[in-house]
Amino acid sequence: MAQFRIPGPLRSLSGGQVTVAVEASDLASAITALDAVYPDARFVMTHRDVASVVPSVARMQTTLTAFGSDLSDPAYFGTHCSERWALALKRMIAFRDDGREDRFHDMEFRTMQSDPIGSMRRLYAALGQTLSPVAEQQMTDWWAQNGRGQAAGSRYSPEDYGLSLAGLRTLFVFYSDRFDIDTLAQAD
Repeated sequence: MAQFRIPGPLRSLSGGQVTVAVEASDLASAITALDAVYPDARFVMTHRDVASVVPSVARMQTTLTAFGSDLSDPAYFGTHCSERWALALKRMIAFRDDGREDRFHDMEFRTMQSDPIGSMRRLYAALGQTLSPVAEQQMTDWWAQNGRGQAAGSRYSPEDYGLSLAGLRTLFVFYSDRFDIDTLAQAD
């Protein structure tokens, strides 16, 4: 059984349909299995420079493992995370390329950070829904309390996890080229 964390601004109940944004590379790896269970599902992908994401995920896994083991190895988790994310993204792209492109809505992470409500309006429109004034206000309130307008958190270096920025850029070039991700401008 899978459990999903649904981010506050992406929750939607409308017309008996539930739209869920899933934030997990593991689920992307199993996209065909998800499709078999939910053949009418629509998918929302937020795009950002994966080279900034992998060290953060590796940090989280290293930290969580340290609670129950003396064998928490940052380099292992760096390699594991980068390989897992590359596989997941390749599977997701293959799934899209197999006649399912119209089921996806793409959102650029930096745009969502700078214009969250506009991004949500565009998402709702793509899903054939209208963002109600009440929902918009709830999102605005949530964003004011939880958004990136606050001080940025820690940034993690790929080298801390046995990786290099150049190596990550090379590994994920298929993704950054496909979705036109400006890796030079990414500072998230």
